Amino acid sequence: MSIVDGQWDVSVKSPMGEQKSIATLKAEGAILTGQNVSRDETQPLIDGRIDGDALSWTMNATSPFPIKLEFVATIAGDRIEGTVKAGMFGKMPLVATRRR
Repeated sequence: MSIVDGQWDVSVKSPMGEQKSIATLKAEGAILTGQNVSRDETQPLIDGRIDGDALSWTMNATSPFPIKLEFVATIAGDRIEGTVKAGMFGKMPLVATRRR
């Protein structure tokens, strides 16, 4: 079992306010897979990577409008911190905590 495997409560501070979701993550070697479930949609992780404590992946959100989201983060214990790049909106802070 990898340090990232499990469910995570995710919070992103966006221009539209705090966006909350639940991510299910699983590492298979250097590949990071999973999905993110928000109030509006469920999206799979795309091109997920894990290298030590560094994580990266993309998602193609469709609600409230189509946009590619690019995630770069670091995991430390039961916490993930990083940023989400959302096209013209730029980078937004991301924090996730492991669900127990």
